[in-house]
Amino acid sequence: MGRPADSVTRLTRVFTILFLVIAAIPLGLGGYFYVRTQRFVSSAERAEGTVVAMAGSQTQAPVVAFTDGTGTPHRITSSVSSSPPAHVVGEKVTVLYDPLDPGSARLDSFIQLWLGATVALGIGGMFLLMALAMAFLLPLVLRALSDVFAGRVGRRDPPPVPPHTGAGTQDRP
Repeated sequence: MGRPADSVTRLTRVFTILFLVIAAIPLGLGGYFYVRTQRFVSSAERAEGTVVAMAGSQTQAPVVAFTDGTGTPHRITSSVSSSPPAHVVGEKVTVLYDPLDPGSARLDSFIQLWLGATVALGIGGMFLLMALAMAFLLPLVLRALSDVFAGRVGRRDPPPVPPHTGAGTQDRP
């Protein structure tokens, strides 16, 4: 059987790989959400909408009416609800919509557009930082602790004693 340090090193590698795999999932999703939202925003048309109602009971999502570029009226319910509500009936809001699919319109707000990507990338980033800390910092900490417990840290050799030359001593009568 190997030394305890070898098993700690193996365990550190296993957890580093595990955290990297865990990080890859939300980072991949966050990247997908970001690209999808960026494409939507870059190709979307803008329209002014009006909050006409609030949907929901405990949390409320705005129901927005808007007219697309062809003059066709549309009504959407935001996918984001809150309590207290973020909007009030009668409030004017900017709506982004795909001209080929106006029913998939979204409100032009950070939460509506970027919350999914932000949360996923944040979670993935935290797991990535933990994996990097385990890969690079944990071995340094474990080595330092090993030195402490082995008594190699903080131990000082006593200062050398100068040889006795007899100088400075006087014979007493």
